[in-house]
Amino acid sequence: MVMYRDPFNSSMLQYMSMMWLFHHWGQVDHRRFDEARVRDLERQVAEMKAKGMQPDPTYAEPGVDPDLVYRRDVLEQPEGSHWGMWFLGFLAVCGAGFALVFVFTKRSQEGRRPQIVRPQEEDGLYNPLRLHTGDFVSFKTLDLAGRNWSVTQVSEYQRLAGDETFPMINYELQDEDRRMILRAVPGAEALPDLLVLKVFDEMGFNEDVVEAVKSNEFYVDEDDGTRTTYSALSDCGEEGWSVRTKAMSGRGQPAKEGECRYWDYYRKGDVSRGEMAEDVFFFVEIDQATGWTRMLEGSRITSGDVETFPA
Repeated sequence: MVMYRDPFNSSMLQYMSMMWLFHHWGQVDHRRFDEARVRDLERQVAEMKAKGMQPDPTYAEPGVDPDLVYRRDVLEQPEGSHWGMWFLGFLAVCGAGFALVFVFTKRSQEGRRPQIVRPQEEDGLYNPLRLHTGDFVSFKTLDLAGRNWSVTQVSEYQRLAGDETFPMINYELQDEDRRMILRAVPGAEALPDLLVLKVFDEMGFNEDVVEAVKSNEFYVDEDDGTRTTYSALSDCGEEGWSVRTKAMSGRGQPAKEGECRYWDYYRKGDVSRGEMAEDVFFFVEIDQATGWTRMLEGSRITSGDVETFPA
């Protein structure tokens, strides 16, 4: 039997988030991982330090009982003799691969059971992933893996349809040289439906685009002379969907409210382009105050392909 030189509960290690491991990497016995995993973790720790983050050995995840993190013999030691049992730690997302927040309650006399909490709204915003500016996101999909994405803005969209409103949220992401948007919309189940979108193009007010979105098909002429055709996804009409927006660019800062209209399209994925998704979605958004126009293209992604790290 291997005895590890750290105070942590081995059965819970599979649930440790990357953020928790970053802050406690100096305490965790690296023999717990194989060589390939250690190299990968050290690379991620180095990348997070390069972004200006500093390890905090007192880092704790709110609402987590330390009984679930530390070994029983550590917990039973006299006060002051164990390894910092006064701080908490771990977010149960990494091993399971789901973008859920697991809050573990204190154990009762009969035993311990984890309670799953799925936040839907926070500070008045639909925010199912509970991400804020400055937080980090990583993906497990091949084309996005290996990068640490920073959340630069959180924008809620409230689509208006008659007397009803339908929320969705954009998490604007940035790494060293790429911009992406992780969009979450309420799903049929408890988990949200997720889209990963790239900024296909953006520009000031453009009459040609305004005319183009009036059609049930949207055309994009490629540099090689070919034309890509997207078909209307919903029956939003020539006027598109009317949306109220709230954009948060910093913690504690007031939301910037606005209005925009958007049109949604789709096409089938093209294997010859290396696209593995069944459907590729295309959105045209026009800000009603400034006329700023943005086009987004992307596909669905599962919650299991997304991992979130609070700053």
